[in-house]
Amino acid sequence: MSVKILSFINHAPQALDVEDSIERALEWGVDVIVAQGTSNDWGAYWLGSGLQANSANMKANLRPYLRAASERKIPFVLSVGQAGADIHVEESLSRVDELCREEGWNFDVGVISADIDPDFLRAELRAGTRIRAVHDVEGLSPYLTESDISESIRIVGLLGPEPIMDALASGVDGVITGRAVDIALHMALPLLKGIPRGVAAHAGKILECGGIAGSNADASEPIWAEVDETGFVVRSPSASQSVTRRSVAAHSFYEREDPFREANPGGMLDLSECTYAETPDGGIRCEGARWIDEPYTVLIEGAKLLGYSRASAVARGACAGGSSLGLAGHRTQIRGLRSGKRLPNQGSSVRP
Repeated sequence: MSVKILSFINHAPQALDVEDSIERALEWGVDVIVAQGTSNDWGAYWLGSGLQANSANMKANLRPYLRAASERKIPFVLSVGQAGADIHVEESLSRVDELCREEGWNFDVGVISADIDPDFLRAELRAGTRIRAVHDVEGLSPYLTESDISESIRIVGLLGPEPIMDALASGVDGVITGRAVDIALHMALPLLKGIPRGVAAHAGKILECGGIAGSNADASEPIWAEVDETGFVVRSPSASQSVTRRSVAAHSFYEREDPFREANPGGMLDLSECTYAETPDGGIRCEGARWIDEPYTVLIEGAKLLGYSRASAVARGACAGGSSLGLAGHRTQIRGLRSGKRLPNQGSSVRP
């Protein structure tokens, strides 16, 4: 059993020859198209304001990939909206609607909210749950308070793979989420197919930023991988860059405090015994990742108004104090995105 993934960044401008790269990946085989489109890299302003930099750019970036998804009947998994709150997701969905009308596409899509109900957090605090700040920052309380909750304009929780797995298992054409853990988007289908969690998570780590794992670290390029029970082979479908042991191993260290261990919902990804080997087809074979189960926690992000300035407000981040937060508050809706109009919500569910 293997799963072939084509990955890109949907908020980064795409390379001029992106359609050639997509076609090459399709020749290798693609079981799912995945793209991350949320981050707090730009600061808390976007979460607090409800704005995003330019959803029209996202629309242009998505077009060639959704065309491939529509023509080849390939499922897709996208996080959208930059800060990833419901208000951002709705604007992004309107752009996908425009694409559907322009191209004549028909998609049934599972839309997963990342918004956390403030009343849910208040109830957790009153029940004795302590929600620790991710980092000690001057001016922020070490544990989430009811004042923090009340003062926050919006609060989101980063999705793990489970709600995405549920949506894919329902038979939708694709899944569009709010704020999510980048690797979780890539883990969902492999986990559904029985790939070990450590392998799926390591593949997600390498693929999460598209072509940044390539020899030129080019975010405008896609990346491709075939994931199996013992590891995965990553390749660049772009003619302008390759993958090397150095570029792939380097991306394993990207955006982490520890070069070998990364905390994720439900466990720790351990890469201390990983190997990276060249393959005859120009790829890199990655093996040796381990998953260490831990209590399921969810990273939450919030923003409150501190004043008016040209600078971004400081983000409020906290990690759930225990598994009691789980996935509660993430709502999944099945929507039809059509060339004519968006269908009414066909149902919803809340995963406890």
